[in-house]
Formats: sequence, C-alpha cells, structure tokens
Amino acid sequence: MNRSYALRKNELIEHLAATVDLPKRSVAAVLEALGMHVQRSLPQGNHVTLPGIGRLKTIIQLERCDDPDTGESAVAPTRVMVKFTATRALQEEIETGRYLSTALPQLSTCADPDDS
Repeated sequence: MNRSYALRKNELIEHLAATVDLPKRSVAAVLEALGMHVQRSLPQGNHVTLPGIGRLKTIIQLERCDDPDTGESAVAPTRVMVKFTATRALQEEIETGRYLSTALPQLSTCADPDDS
C-alpha cells in the first residue's frame, strides 16, 4: 500500500471480509459496533485497547498562552483530546520496516555537509 493512500471504509470492509472469510455485512456490523464502543468509552474517561494495534485514551491539554510555532502571544484554550499509542510490536515494525528507509531520507532537516 502506498504511503499517501487513504483506505476507505468500503475498501477496509472488503479487505477484512476476504481475509477472514466472512460476509461484508458482518464485517461492517463489527466495525460499526467498534466505533460505537469507542464513542461511548472515551468520553467517560475509559481507555480502549485495540489488540495488536494500540490504545486510545483521552488526555487534557491545558491552556497555552504562547504559540509554540511563532512564539507570539496567543491563547489556546484547555481541551480534551484523543491520544493513540501504538503497541510495541507495531512501533518496532514501523521503525524497522520499509517505511523508515523510504520516508526518513526525505524528512531530514539537517544540512548535507557536502553542500557547503
């Protein structure tokens, strides 16, 4: 799958249905139930663990008075956000997988010593 490719819900349902040999309707119902579970659990302060993928939890981001990008004075209000933490296995796969070797050279911000 290409890095810039966003998997649509229909495509995810089709892929999962073919992988586990279940009807698309059943897979769609499971995804819908998962979404509803997350929507009910997170506002109550509960964590949601997705086995093999990671954990979703809510965090409180306190009010900030300065813009971290520009340093200018700007008030960002306190807000509740959702934080995703990948499992160790997924994080290791990302760090050692093909993504790392293809993406990091393009993201380097250091000047090349040969350019001077």
